[in-house]
Amino acid sequence: MFKERRQVKIQEYLDKHQEVDVNDLASKFDVSVVTIRRDLNEMENKGLIRRTHGGAVNSDELMPSSFRKLLTRVNMQRVEKQLIGEYIASLIKPGETIYIGAGTTAYWVAKYVIGIKNLTIVTNSLPLANLIAQIESINLVMVGGSLRHKEFTFIGQFAEMTLKGLHFNRVIVGMSGIHPDFGFTSDYPQELMIDRVFYSVTENVIVAADHTKIGHIATYKTADIESVKTIVTTKKASAEMVKKIEQKGVEVILL
Repeated sequence: MFKERRQVKIQEYLDKHQEVDVNDLASKFDVSVVTIRRDLNEMENKGLIRRTHGGAVNSDELMPSSFRKLLTRVNMQRVEKQLIGEYIASLIKPGETIYIGAGTTAYWVAKYVIGIKNLTIVTNSLPLANLIAQIESINLVMVGGSLRHKEFTFIGQFAEMTLKGLHFNRVIVGMSGIHPDFGFTSDYPQELMIDRVFYSVTENVIVAADHTKIGHIATYKTADIESVKTIVTTKKASAEMVKKIEQKGVEVILL
């Protein structure tokens, strides 16, 4: 297993168990203790973890309490979000410029792209930026604007203008609701306009959504269902809804 892939797996294990032991990791990945220590030191230098005596703890523990409250939602439907995040990350190639939006499923995508070289990642999400800020191989571009404190996202006219001046290989976003007839919907009117910008900056919009979003209708319409190329969800999604979405010409990947 390559170093980058092993470190992603270590991070995944740490996300689940919150703390790890060097000897346990060496046994789990069938490598030397020295190799694991080197991995953990590199991950700490990137800001992903905090080293402890004999192991490490998740860097999420170092975040402000308001960040941690937000990240509790990251772990809802956790297995699904991990599957979705890992799959979407596998589509991304070194050297691409991608936008990863706010949302708990999109956050998992960010966790899995860490090992990809020479990426440029643009985001309006402060937690996501905090996650990848120390990854030297990733060029991070933060979209500015007015901070929406509940979600820690930057919104408003300045953010919209910034995005309109860029072009992306891929845009990866989450949505509150996805319905074949009512399209993509959101519960947050403050983010409505910035969500709508995505469809003008690339032809390759990927919506990352756990099964609870399929068939759900939120308050504010963002776009028609045909506005995106691909929706990535899981086999738990309503088969009836998936079929109707596919009939609209949208690819639905079921994991």
